Amino acid sequence: MQNISGPMDRRKFLKRSAVLTTGLAGLPTRAAEAKKSSFKISLAEWSQNRALFGRKLDHLDFPRVAREEYGIAAVELVNQFFMDKARDTRYLAEFKRRAQDHGFARAVSAKSIDFDAQGNCVETDYRKMMKIVLAAGYHGHVGVEYSGDKLSEPDGIRATKKLLEKIRDEPA
Repeated sequence: MQNISGPMDRRKFLKRSAVLTTGLAGLPTRAAEAKKSSFKISLAEWSQNRALFGRKLDHLDFPRVAREEYGIAAVELVNQFFMDKARDTRYLAEFKRRAQDHGFARAVSAKSIDFDAQGNCVETDYRKMMKIVLAAGYHGHVGVEYSGDKLSEPDGIRATKKLLEKIRDEPA
């Protein structure tokens, strides 16, 4: 074994540092382990119902909007927004093509309507709800489903996501 306590040239130092860094990069962190064992967040299409019914958002663009505007990588669809296209194979193929990189989910829905000053949902005790869900062994997606009218749809989605992230990141 080589003695590393003696003088070391720059090349050896960089080489050893690179090996050490590469080795450490592969080790999971406690935060990463906690996130794996917790839950993921998805976006329920109903959260954008006013934009969809008002034709400000096209159903085909929903998965992209979920990822790009809200940072949510999985979506839950509502058949009401594409019921007339349910047998249109071209439409469904186009939707699948657009959604391919954005994800779908089986999820528990986290429905929200209003929030208090601390950002908690006033209708549902999310901490208690998530303890029950996690204790039952569910660690999949928890869908953001905002249906309130005090916040805009985008702000309600963000508030619900922020609350879920806060609860997910709290110590158990």
